[in-house]
Amino acid sequence: MRISALVSTVFFAATTGVSTMQAQDLGGAVVPVYSKMVGESLPLLMTATAVLMEARGSKDEAAALRAQAEDMKKGVSKPDKDLLERSMKATSESNNKFVASLGGEAKALTAEQRTMFVAGAVAYFAAVKSSREVAQMLPPVTTAIADVTKKGPLAIARAGKDLVLAKAVAQGIPELIKGNVQAAEALKNYIVANKIPVDASAIVF
Repeated sequence: MRISALVSTVFFAATTGVSTMQAQDLGGAVVPVYSKMVGESLPLLMTATAVLMEARGSKDEAAALRAQAEDMKKGVSKPDKDLLERSMKATSESNNKFVASLGGEAKALTAEQRTMFVAGAVAYFAAVKSSREVAQMLPPVTTAIADVTKKGPLAIARAGKDLVLAKAVAQGIPELIKGNVQAAEALKNYIVANKIPVDASAIVF
């Protein structure tokens, strides 16, 4: 461990009333989950949605989604509850808009648009699968939260933003993943109903 990281961990432990090992456990549990979701899974999902929207002719919406994806990736170096919540809200809204756009008959697509749609769909399912993998990383977060909160109100108050972020991760991400999977199911149904040539092996989430 680098000296700066060690000093930070010891300072956290001293000011929260938890052991150095517990302080490491909280950060060590939360940061990887946050980083994978905000730095990898959500940007992938937003970018894939942008491709799908552009294939259907919504260029302005696609550009906005790409910009949001870039903003998410910039926030990985400094984990932040507000950014996490904004990122999850933006992803949820884009999911809802995209699912709504799938209603009715399939729009006639040019050969280029059709190719783009297939590429976007494959990327979308991969991104949803990536977000689901985050769920496997959550149990240590809940354990770390328990290690701090069992110390009582004073330890909770002193843990401050670290504990707030941990709770946001543990409570918000599962709900977002559920929405991602529902959107993927809607996309799958649309692909099947409209006989869009997406390799079945790619529709895994």
